[in-house]
Amino acid sequence: MAGTDVRRETEPEDIPSVPPAGSAWTLRMPVPVEFGAGSLAKLPGYMAGLGRALVVTGRRAMKEAGVTDRLCGLLREAGIECEVFDGLSAEPEHTEIEEAGRLARDFRARAVVGLGG
Repeated sequence: MAGTDVRRETEPEDIPSVPPAGSAWTLRMPVPVEFGAGSLAKLPGYMAGLGRALVVTGRRAMKEAGVTDRLCGLLREAGIECEVFDGLSAEPEHTEIEEAGRLARDFRARAVVGLGG
């Protein structure tokens, strides 16, 4: 059918399109996933009362950009202890995931925060 808008045939009209670059938005499935400017500062509010968090990230980018230190500072200011596992490769192997899991258990983390892409 030439000229047919496939989206209208397959998706309800109320499904939003992808947000424009640089915008901030929240995805809930079943927990919130924050994207965009100001998202990092919202995280401690979601974690109130949890006490301990494991931040899981890659080996360099977030650390070099200062994001890991900033996040842990925000968590500590909110009374949340922070431990960092920065041993993930771009395509993590099961051994990396298992190591992060061991650290989470040993640290007795009540939350795990994925940081980065």
